[in-house]
Amino acid sequence: MLVPFCLMVAQQAAPPQSLAAQWERLYWSVEARGPLIAVGTDTLLEQPSLPELPAGPLNAADLVARYDATLARCGGVTAVATRTMRLYDPPRNPTALAEKLRDINPEAYWVLLLASLSTGQWQELTSEAGLALRTLSPRQSHWLEGALPANLSFRTHPGATLDRRTFRLHLHRQLEIHVLGSDGKDTALPSGLAPESFETSQSLALQEAATSDDDQLLGKVRVPGREKASALDPAQPTLQPLVVLEGATTVGALLTRIGRATGLELYADPSVAGRTVWSRGRSARAGDVLQALCRGVNGCLRQVGPAYLLVEDLPSAAERRERANAEYQRVLAPQEQETGQLSPLAAGARRRLSRERALERIPRGPQDAPAALWELAEHFDTEGRVPFSRLTPGLQAEVRALHDRQRAATALEGGVEPVAPVAATAQQSLVLELRLPEGQGVATVGELDAEALRPDSAEPEPVGPVVVPETVATRAWQLALPETPQEQDALFALAKRLKVTQLRIALWPDPARETRFAALAAAAKAQKLGVVAVLCPLQAFDPSTPRERNALGLTLAEWTARFATDNTPSCRLARSLAPWGFVVPEALDTSRFVAFAARLSALPGVVGIGLDGLSAPGTPDAEVGDWALWIGGFAPERRLAFLRAHQADPADLIPASPFDLESETTEHRERRALWEAELRTRRALALTALQKALLGAKLPVPLSVRLGDLGKGGSWHALRAPIVLKNAVLDPKDDLALRLVANIHVGLLHVSLLAYDARVSGLATDDAALNDPDAQLRSWLDIELQPATRPTPGHPDHWDGFVLDLADRPLADALNLLEKAFAD
Repeated sequence: MLVPFCLMVAQQAAPPQSLAAQWERLYWSVEARGPLIAVGTDTLLEQPSLPELPAGPLNAADLVARYDATLARCGGVTAVATRTMRLYDPPRNPTALAEKLRDINPEAYWVLLLASLSTGQWQELTSEAGLALRTLSPRQSHWLEGALPANLSFRTHPGATLDRRTFRLHLHRQLEIHVLGSDGKDTALPSGLAPESFETSQSLALQEAATSDDDQLLGKVRVPGREKASALDPAQPTLQPLVVLEGATTVGALLTRIGRATGLELYADPSVAGRTVWSRGRSARAGDVLQALCRGVNGCLRQVGPAYLLVEDLPSAAERRERANAEYQRVLAPQEQETGQLSPLAAGARRRLSRERALERIPRGPQDAPAALWELAEHFDTEGRVPFSRLTPGLQAEVRALHDRQRAATALEGGVEPVAPVAATAQQSLVLELRLPEGQGVATVGELDAEALRPDSAEPEPVGPVVVPETVATRAWQLALPETPQEQDALFALAKRLKVTQLRIALWPDPARETRFAALAAAAKAQKLGVVAVLCPLQAFDPSTPRERNALGLTLAEWTARFATDNTPSCRLARSLAPWGFVVPEALDTSRFVAFAARLSALPGVVGIGLDGLSAPGTPDAEVGDWALWIGGFAPERRLAFLRAHQADPADLIPASPFDLESETTEHRERRALWEAELRTRRALALTALQKALLGAKLPVPLSVRLGDLGKGGSWHALRAPIVLKNAVLDPKDDLALRLVANIHVGLLHVSLLAYDARVSGLATDDAALNDPDAQLRSWLDIELQPATRPTPGHPDHWDGFVLDLADRPLADALNLLEKAFAD
């Protein structure tokens, strides 16, 4: 039986190449086969180069196949489903992930390899035949693997075979001369390289190819279409009622009908809610229709409290981010460890090669360049360009002739005006090649700056202890609370020797810690040291207080115990914050916190109360970039309330990866702004109430608040009188942090060693600091605390002192670092 055409929506003409344009001709017997449901047929486009459709009714299976789709049975209903779909799965390509994320300079590996070669290996390396790779030690082979590119491109003769067992490494020097003319133009002199006779090229992949598809790296893979795992079983008895199909024009509308018929709370994510629905048949069982919708959008039902949301994937974007971060850490931890060791080793190796005059043992390359030019490069002053008049008369004549010929060769017809050379530069580079036996082929695999190996290169000055200007009034350390009297004595002795004026200790409600803190403050007073208690307003005073949770339902303490086990900065930060607990803003116990602060401020020796951690990590105004491994704000009741209000799961509004923001839709961005505005408003209401209570308590010591990303520094400011929010709503563009302080004036600069990373600290690779971890730290602190970073008084960014934060480390470790950085 041919059922009359039943088009559920035709609000606008369907694209002519889409399945929707042919839907009227589709033959479907509802009596024989049950209802048919299709989603988004206007987006299913015909495959190219297919024969024209015949006249008359069209077989359903044959028709949908033309649009790369198939028919899927869903109980008593048939769904049109695509042949393939994108599916989230944990990353399966750790090699590609590591290659994409690696940040290691191959030059360091080359330098280490060269410095490790014996005299015999050097002779082979610089010979025409080259050094056989099979003669390298395991350590040398490791450095070579780190230096080589992922893909080798060989210039070869016909019939050449690429066999890694026969490769030989060769090193030679290459020359480059530039001349600056009186007209200001820089001219490169001919390289003199002889043309190669190779006729073919071949490639060899040394590593698994690093895909450019970020989705694949994160486990978003394309697989054959199938039913995805779902939180709601379509066969359960609750889904027995019949649902009318006619008149439901979108996925969202049909899902609403299912909810009304079954009593279930059902929502459709905005990415699928507006997609059009086309059907044949009058009604069908609710569970079958729900299953057909899931197949039609290649999605599933995710449970959020008592509600269910039709989405693309069962795990939310925030959950995928959590898992991807765990994978990043697993893959990158060995790389980060090696990178930290590599720089100082390479710096030492480079200096050793310089002292041993290795550059003189490397032959000149196959260049037809005059000997005088080579001599110019080999004896060139390292200060840069040299005035032409300083060259010998013979060298001047040689360079002038080459310069004139080169300019004439590149000039337009009609001649060239004579130009007098003004200055010259000469540079050598070291070229590393892999050579095939018997001259069958060669691949250039690396290039180094020869200047770094010159015997007359200046040795870097040793880096001395950090010198703090006498004009800096406050010199504070933020440290862990001493556990023993011996630790406390060691702290006081070092603080006195290094002229520290203030100690800052992070505290949370704990009777034993309060007792130790009171003893510390009293003893510090005798030592003429001020003590500041650093408190987190959003800490939990009671185990039953509702805590902030991430998308996996874990508190920061629970997540830290499971995942933050290594010694990376992000994990140390998480461990240092875990005891604070981070309660949901509505659970902030203002009276207990004020009583806690008042109790501490009355202790002898306490000179201030500092407020830190005004947001859980990852929430607005506390985002710490890639360090935000744990993202709070997902208390179950708040997540459900947002879903009901906006038909979107806030856990999908957190970018699953650093790459997601690049492809974020406007609709997604708007909903994310709503979620962030809600988080800001909830926090603003809680902190405004706390601020009023603190200032009303008239504590005997000053109050201050830290602005800045968690763990990455910032500054301390004086707390000001409260501002009452209008209509209890905070504008998403409003910066709550600035509302809390007396003015923009920076009281103390907060310098956190969690932000310290030698690889990005701006130190040159040949700096002495890179061969000395202590000097490395000194150099970084000098940059952070130098007068150039401290604007003059009256400037908005002027600071009166600094807080050096090492509270994430055991006290003994922190004191050891401080002594090495500041002590003579």
